[in-house]
This record gives sequence, C-alpha cells and structure tokens, in this order.
Amino acid sequence: MEDIDATVLKAEAELTWNSEGVWDYIVALRDTVSDLETRVQQVQANVRRIDDIMMTWVLKPIFERREGKKDTLLNLEDKAERLKKVYTAMEQDGAKIRGMVDENKRLLKVPDDFKHWDRYLLFLDHVITRGLVDGVSCSLFYLLDNCETRVNQFPLLEARLELQEPYLIIRPSPEELRSLVETLVAEVLHICDLVPRLATHSHASYLPDVEKDEEITHLRETLVGRFEAAASQVAEHRDQFLQHQSLWRDRRADVLERFLTSEEDGKQPGLPKFKQQIDKYEQLHAELENIDTMVVFDKWLRLDVRPFKHGLLENTKKWAQMYKQHLIAQVTDSLTELDGFIKTTEVGVAQDLNNGDYDILVSIMAHLVRVRDRTHATDAMFEPLKAIIALVQQYGDDLPETMHLKLQELPEQWESLKKQCDLIRQHVAPLKANEVSVIRKKCVKFETRQNIYREKFKKYSFFNYDCELPYWRLERVNVRVTRLEEEMHMLQESAMLFEVGISEFKHMKSCRKELRMLKQLWDHICLVQACINHWKTTPWREVDVENMDIECKKFAKDIRGERFRELL
Repeated sequence: MEDIDATVLKAEAELTWNSEGVWDYIVALRDTVSDLETRVQQVQANVRRIDDIMMTWVLKPIFERREGKKDTLLNLEDKAERLKKVYTAMEQDGAKIRGMVDENKRLLKVPDDFKHWDRYLLFLDHVITRGLVDGVSCSLFYLLDNCETRVNQFPLLEARLELQEPYLIIRPSPEELRSLVETLVAEVLHICDLVPRLATHSHASYLPDVEKDEEITHLRETLVGRFEAAASQVAEHRDQFLQHQSLWRDRRADVLERFLTSEEDGKQPGLPKFKQQIDKYEQLHAELENIDTMVVFDKWLRLDVRPFKHGLLENTKKWAQMYKQHLIAQVTDSLTELDGFIKTTEVGVAQDLNNGDYDILVSIMAHLVRVRDRTHATDAMFEPLKAIIALVQQYGDDLPETMHLKLQELPEQWESLKKQCDLIRQHVAPLKANEVSVIRKKCVKFETRQNIYREKFKKYSFFNYDCELPYWRLERVNVRVTRLEEEMHMLQESAMLFEVGISEFKHMKSCRKELRMLKQLWDHICLVQACINHWKTTPWREVDVENMDIECKKFAKDIRGERFRELL
C-alpha cells in the first residue's frame, strides 16, 4: 500500500497526460492495484472460509440422544468412537485455519517482524474464541435443555437400582453421576485444545479463554448443579429401602436357629408362631410388589428399580419359604424316621429266642425299651404333623405323595408294633426275670467293691504334700478307676434294658471328681515349686521383692479357691 501511495503521489505531483511514459505508468499502477485487489479478495475468502468452518461447530452437539430422537436416552455407548471423530475433525479444522492464516500472511506479503500482523492474529484469535464458545455452548446447552424439568420432558439418562448382596447399589452411583457430568463437560471443552492458537504469546490454547467465558461458566455450573440435585434424589430414594436390608443382609440359617430356640426352655416354638412368621413375609411380599419399577427425577433422570425389586421379592419369598421348608422337612424327617424305626424294630423283636441266647435277649430288650421310651411322643405326633401339612397347604405348598401315604399308614403300623412288643414282652418275661435277679446280685457285689475301694482311695499318698512321684501314682489310680467305671456303665446299661432300679454308685463319682481335682492341685503345686526354685537362682541385686509378694498372694488365693476347697 505504501508503494502504491508513493506512486500515486508522484503522478499527482509530477505527471500530466502529455508526460513521456505516462501510459506505461498507468498500466503499471493498474497492474499493481489489480494484484493487490486479487490478493485481498483471496484473504477475505479465507476469512469467510474460517467463518464457515466455525459454523460447522454449532451445527450439531457432540453428545445426542440415540438416533437423534427426542424420546431416547443420551447415547453414551459409542462415546469413545464419536469423540474420536469429533476430535479428528477439530484437529483438521485447526490445521485448515492455520494453513489459511499462513496463506493470508503470504498473500499480504507480511514481513516476519511486522507488528500489525500480531494485532491481526489477536483479532482472529478473538473470532476463533467466539466460535469455540459457540461450539461448546451448543453441546452444553443441548445437555442443559434436555435436563429441564418441563412438562413432556423425556428422560435423558437412566440408572439402575440393583441388589448385590449384601449391598444395595446404583449403577451409575450418585458419585459416578457427578463424575459423569464433569467428564462430559471436560470432553466438550477439550475441542478448544485441538485448534492451534494463532497468537501464542498469551496462552498456548484457547481453553483458558473459553473456560472463563461467562456463558460457558453459567452453563457449566447450572448443568453440574442439576446433576448433583438429581444424584442426591436418587440416593435418598435408594436409602428408603434400607429399612428392608435385613432381608438381604441377615443369614437365614442364623435367624432360623435363633427362632427355633426362642422359647424359654429352648424348645421349638409352636405352630402359631411359625404361621405368624410366614404371614409376616407373605404380607411384606404383597406390599413390596407395589414398588414402582420406574422412577423419574426432575423429569430427566430415570431410575430403573426392576432389578432391585426382583431381587427383593425373591429374598422375601426365600424368608417365607425358609419357615415352610423347615416345617415340611420336620414332617418328612419325622415320618421317615418313624418308618425306619418301625421296620427295624419289627425285625429286631422277631428274633428267635428258643435257644435262650443272651445276646439276642439283650437285643430284643433294647428294642422294647426304645419302643417304651418313645411311646408317648409317637402317640402324640400324628395330629401335629397333620396340622403342619394343613398350614403349609394354605400357602400353596405341599409334601410329596409318598409322605401323605406314610402319614396314612404309619399310625396303624405303630399301633401294630406296640401290640407286637406287648406280646414279645410277655414272651421274654421269664428270661427277663432271671436276668433281673442276676443284675441285682451284680449290683450288690459292685456296691460292696466300690465301698471298699473308696476307703482305700482316701488313703493314697497323693493326698499328702510329701508324696513322691504324684503323677505316676495318679495315673495308676486313674487306670483302676477307669476299669471300675466301665464295669459300672455296663451294669447301668443292663439295668436300663431290663428295667431294674439300681443305686447311683456315688462313691465312684466321688473318686473320679477328686482324681480330677488332685491332678489340678498337683499341677498348681509344681507351678509354685518351679517359681520358688527360679527365685532361688536370682542374684540378690535382681530380686524383685514386690513382684514375689504379689505372686505368692496370687498362689495363696488360687489354693483357697473354689476348685480345691473340697480337698483342703
């Protein structure tokens, strides 16, 4: 421009239409101006192309609903692929812009040290910054617009409430939702890093300027706030179900065990309490079926409760089924055990006693005693079992057909077995009377032997502190007492089988009790002696008199304790 201005000034001052070479001057000036006009037009065209490139940044948001429909969720499945395409396009656009700016510099023949060129780059930077602000705003506003709480708003995102025992979780969790919005905003803003900055003396990237823009700041804060509000509502909705957490956190086996021993005497509760527990879970199951399977927060965040509801209902069924299965197992086990007992006993009492075999007599008597011991309980078991079956059938459960057949047949078989046992009892009565006489004689003899041994036991030397080899003597006496106890147990078993009343053999029990206490006492004596012997080897300067006094008092207290009081 300065050259053209100088040339024009020369014409104004020196040339006329009659001047020599004026036509050549006009042609040269025209060519120079025409060339400048052409280059300026090319520069302007490049600027318009830059504007056209920036217009593409606002044509479509980076993140959209699936298939672009208004009633679908935000498409995040192919987010990585979509971001790759967008980022690649932005890098290409940045390269194109850089190329056109370099071309403008060449067209305008700008020297490297021309200061006005920096001002031109700052102007272009401002234009590109606005373009990036518009591009980021396009994506953020799309997200924000779809998070409005207006009527006819369709959910944008969906979370799932799931029961993963022992935890109740949300996918994505409230924390992940908050992280998601920050990630989406950061991924949108990342496009500002992909366009090379023209004027690099301030920032190396457009991102700082875009982040400081009031519009972007407002959009970002509003969007994050809406996500946080919705995430908090989701967490509150989840927490309301924690009142039922015992359904998935408690171990059913432990709860059942506590229930079965909840009566004062530790016995199993009655049928009404079983019914109460089953009804509680059946009623709870009916209430939980009314849980909404889909809940929408602020019109745009949808919570799918179906996975949790399914798991919760399944757990509730299992709790009710636990009590029903216990009752069913109780009936099944009772009938199966009685059936096996009847069959075994029928065979056992039918053994041939013609030769008067003692072992066979003992076997038969054992069967008769077992029948006698369970007569009252077995007579009373059938009606409660029928009541259990009736209760279980109220809830749509039932026992196998074979169990129903057993329940019909076993009462008759049980009565038949009792009659058979009565006949066998009469048949073995003479042999039983003989054996009763033998057992009583043995008991008298054993009573005499235990009295004699008791007096001998009291005189053993391990009752004295100056006893030598106390453990060896205790072991020998223990062997003798054990043999006598085995003999005593055999007499007691025989007496039980043949229904003979015998004494408790208290002297033998006293010997065993005192033998145990003597072993503990001698252990304590050895401990005390070992401590004292250790103290004797301690140098005078290292003697801890206070500690020794404490230990001695402790030894004395232990000796006077409850364990050894009967021996001292």
